[in-house]
Amino acid sequence: METNPRVLKALTYRVGGALITFLVVYIFTGKWAVATGVGVIDQFLSTIWYYFHDKYWDKGIRKALAKQSMDHIYGRFEHYEENK
Repeated sequence: METNPRVLKALTYRVGGALITFLVVYIFTGKWAVATGVGVIDQFLSTIWYYFHDKYWDKGIRKALAKQSMDHIYGRFEHYEENK
């Protein structure tokens, strides 16, 4: 079975993020259990956050950015037409 490079990239990114969270919490608290708990909770909440961010990005923000871009283009065009 061949591994998709994007999946591998996502997994290594999440593992790296989990390790950083774990190490920072461990450095501040000196407790493995607390660091592990915070690391697990962080990964869980980050996954939920990503899901909703991606969902609403697709629905609204990308459309708003496209509209803003088109308004900017048409605004320049109208300005050009007025100065002819």
